[in-house]
Amino acid sequence: MQQSSSLPPQPAQHTPATGDGVRRVGDDLSSTAHSTGQALADVTAPLSPPVSAAVQKVLDLVAALLRRTTNGLGGTLDKLGAR
Repeated sequence: MQQSSSLPPQPAQHTPATGDGVRRVGDDLSSTAHSTGQALADVTAPLSPPVSAAVQKVLDLVAALLRRTTNGLGGTLDKLGAR
């Protein structure tokens, strides 16, 4: 009589999407822009609250734009890689 050894199934390995690297870069850049905005807001705080708030708002917008752009580029690369 032959005994069969039943091995547990191997978990599927995650294959990174083509655009993941671009998304990581975008996350890093937007995080850096946001951190820079915090630092500049602290520096410009003595000038007046509207100045520091304006600086923070501009850098928040830059961070959001970077994130959206790199996510869009990542999505495009994913679609091209799936072909």
